[in-house]
Amino acid sequence: MILSRTMEPADYDELAPELKYVLAVAEICGGIHPAQHTHRKWEYALLARAIREVFGGNLNGKCALDVGSSAGFSPALLMSFGAFVKLTDLELNDEWAQWQNKQMMLAASVYGRSYVFTQEDVGEMQDERAFDVVACVSTLEHIAGEERAFRNMCRAIKPDGLLFLTMDSAYQEEDIFQLSHLRAGRIYAPESMGRLVGHADSFGLRVVGGETDWRWKGAMVNDHSFSSLVMTRNGQSARRYRCGTTSQATQ
Repeated sequence: MILSRTMEPADYDELAPELKYVLAVAEICGGIHPAQHTHRKWEYALLARAIREVFGGNLNGKCALDVGSSAGFSPALLMSFGAFVKLTDLELNDEWAQWQNKQMMLAASVYGRSYVFTQEDVGEMQDERAFDVVACVSTLEHIAGEERAFRNMCRAIKPDGLLFLTMDSAYQEEDIFQLSHLRAGRIYAPESMGRLVGHADSFGLRVVGGETDWRWKGAMVNDHSFSSLVMTRNGQSARRYRCGTTSQATQ
């Protein structure tokens, strides 16, 4: 299982079909913002793999939340699989917001799906069992109150829904690595990944495939690496957020 593990060189070959799909969608939707790290396309490929593993690649009629959207590509990717998408980010500069709005309007016209773009603190989010997919790509390590934010993401997952996260990772939690000034004082290590799983377990989430491997396997980007956490939830629906009714964008 390529999900819920620290990336290693062999994973890139295995993700080749998903990367091809990501790049094809990116070409249709105006590309991936140049501010995105060169590794990010592989994280989007992991998201595509997770959607195929859990939903057979079909999100038609389903509602997705993308946390920390800024100028990220995952909202357009989610829409390409058929989802209605809510994008949220607490800190948005005008240039990134304009890029994301333009990309989502193009994706909406191509895939016939609606979206809503909000500036919201995920730590204060009140949605409960509202989304079929919650995606958080390389964002959690930048959130100051990450535990509360993560628990709110878990709370927002509908029964049989998917929680997908990627994050910067290394062999220790103390962030002495390159680009530490962009993170919120932490980088993820096996111990901290285990704590996230413990929090998610209290909401009835389980790791897809049941296996994890967050051992340090060497630097993949600069002097650190990337890991993913992919989980699903069982239980009863209590959806609050109503999706698929309007298409709008706010800055």
